[in-house]
Amino acid sequence: MYYLIYVSVAKSGVDEVDMHDILTEAVLTNEIYDLTGLLIYNDGMFIQMLEGEKEDVELIFEKIKKDERHFDVRLLSCGPSEKRYFQSWRMALEVTYEKTFRQVEAFEN
Repeated sequence: MYYLIYVSVAKSGVDEVDMHDILTEAVLTNEIYDLTGLLIYNDGMFIQMLEGEKEDVELIFEKIKKDERHFDVRLLSCGPSEKRYFQSWRMALEVTYEKTFRQVEAFEN
């Protein structure tokens, strides 16, 4: 098992329709390549973790980097993993906002 985590900046104007399209495409692609993961969107930024076989994760990451709905794609971490953390999620999407984090005691600005 292999994992990869990256961040990127959403292009201006990314909206709910785009988010739905991204999630739909991710689920279909991840089903084909047996990938799982989580995509988080917060205040114009994406962070995503993908997991699966190394060759498949890297192939999809190359495609993701070319997606015109975001830019400044930065690899944060990657490597072997002992298990899948999102084994039942072809792709989960979480949209968060700062006000959500302000409700969590540990969050400090």
